[in-house]
Amino acid sequence: MTSLVVDPGPCGFTSKIQVVRVSARRAQVTVESDCEQVNRMGSELADLDIRSVMRPPGESIVYQIAARHACHLTCPLPLAILKGIEAEFQLALPRPVTIRFELDDPG
Repeated sequence: MTSLVVDPGPCGFTSKIQVVRVSARRAQVTVESDCEQVNRMGSELADLDIRSVMRPPGESIVYQIAARHACHLTCPLPLAILKGIEAEFQLALPRPVTIRFELDDPG
């Protein structure tokens, strides 16, 4: 099982993701969040075929489900779900991902 915690920034809706590989091509994803849109999105991610997941962004079922539930364009949850699936299937190492704003020092 691969577990992730996502702090999305300004909205403050922390989310927890768990990914379990259930077969050579299938993953079970569980999402718990303070965000109702993310929870609704998570309810559709219970059973995923890896072939429908690991596709270009416009074709990946994860991004399609996020769009159906009006997930904010820059919400990091879809990406985090994909990173979790990659790690669970050993397609990538489970390493932290960081986006950090470098604010100008007014000085």
